[in-house]
Amino acid sequence: MTHRNAFLAVLGVCLLGACGVPCDMLEDKICDELGEADCKVWKETDAPAALRSGRRAAKGCFNALTGPTFDAHIQGAKAMVEAQKAVNAS
Repeated sequence: MTHRNAFLAVLGVCLLGACGVPCDMLEDKICDELGEADCKVWKETDAPAALRSGRRAAKGCFNALTGPTFDAHIQGAKAMVEAQKAVNAS
């Protein structure tokens, strides 16, 4: 699927009232990269809620689904997981 086609698909979903879809997709993709156990820890940090904050959250999530922006999200999520594990262990 091209970037343009993906955008049109997301736009269509938004018009149907489900504009959180790109953020749901980003959350799922991050969890796939982290694995089930680390995903659960990541969700304890309320990071998924931060993905959805702001007026342009859906656009931001859509833009973060690929490339360097996604890589940055993964690195941040991994750091959050490690920090949360340290907090949980203390």
